[in-house]
Amino acid sequence: MKEKRLLKALGQVDADYIEEASPTQQTKRPRWMKWSVLAACLCLVVFSAINFLPHMGNEGNEGGGIPSNFTSPNSNSEQAILLLAQQDIITELQKDISERDLQGWVEDSALSINFEYVLPVYAPDHVSADSTNLSDTLVFINQYKAPAISNGVCIGTFTLVQHENKWAILMFEVGFDLEAAIMQYKDNATCFLSIAELGTEYGFLTVSNTGETYASITHNCQEAKTGADLLALLKSKASSNSIGDVG
Repeated sequence: MKEKRLLKALGQVDADYIEEASPTQQTKRPRWMKWSVLAACLCLVVFSAINFLPHMGNEGNEGGGIPSNFTSPNSNSEQAILLLAQQDIITELQKDISERDLQGWVEDSALSINFEYVLPVYAPDHVSADSTNLSDTLVFINQYKAPAISNGVCIGTFTLVQHENKWAILMFEVGFDLEAAIMQYKDNATCFLSIAELGTEYGFLTVSNTGETYASITHNCQEAKTGADLLALLKSKASSNSIGDVG
């Protein structure tokens, strides 16, 4: 009796509910679909490598073709020598140097600094008879040069140094149009040099895969056209000083 009632009850259950209660049928994907996905991933990896790898090692090489191993010995981190100061330095300079500081050097209410053209200053150090490349001897001397501007005209150059954890003006060179020199050489030059051993000698060194070229902007070393020329002058100067010390 119970069996008859049970069968009768089951006969009244909607067929849709019976279908929902049945075990879920898992469909298998064709093998060709799996291999298609793997092939697409491989193509993506190859495409990324082709587009990314050629750019590796070229960061910082704009404007003069700076070699990746050309580093600043005095920097806190390994970084390529730069022609223009980085933005964090410029921000510090703008914060520390006031209009009052400028007026202390020149009484000119229109005087300002062109912070777009702030140059880190490098100099040769420990040049010896064995030195072959000028760039290998360069060190950052913790100074920056910046154009002094009045009414849109460069009237001189400020030398900026850090004193007691604050940037200050060390020197003002009147009449030296640094802005024009930067505009002339900024597209190709690697760095700005100050060479005390050769007088007040300023210039731009360009380092490339073909060698080192030099452009003097103070005209004390006009005969020097390459890094090798400057090295020869520095070695000659050092040799003369050694002979003088002995005498």
